[in-house]
Amino acid sequence: MAKIPIPKQVTFDLPEGNFSFTLVKYHQQLKQTAKGSQGFIRLLLNVKVPGMEDVIPYAGRNFEARLDNGSDLRNFLESWLGRDYFLKRSGKEIDLDELIGSEGETTLRHFQGPDFDKPLVVVDGLYPPGTLKLTTTPEPKGVELAPKA
Repeated sequence: MAKIPIPKQVTFDLPEGNFSFTLVKYHQQLKQTAKGSQGFIRLLLNVKVPGMEDVIPYAGRNFEARLDNGSDLRNFLESWLGRDYFLKRSGKEIDLDELIGSEGETTLRHFQGPDFDKPLVVVDGLYPPGTLKLTTTPEPKGVELAPKA
């Protein structure tokens, strides 16, 4: 009898909670905005969710490709990599390829739009390993509902 393996499926349908992650990839995009063309970065995290070992659980977040003090991308990376990471590289560039494979912890929450069946999974923050009390038994509850327009 022939046995053919079925590859693990990627899913972005994740529960809320605190989980460990590995940064697996990023995408660079150029988008047209009211301010003209702007660069964006999408970070993709492989999230380690108990009970989801048969799939590849991914969470992602988009950022304007800016590392100015106070920018969204800088705040996220600084809370994970530390303030010194940026102080040591002041006036230089960072290479996101060097961060691929790096581990940390993240908080995921749900936001439920009024016209959608499934909630949007929001990556609330990135932190160094050992920072958060990790969720051991995820529960799909606590969905924040968006107001109807």
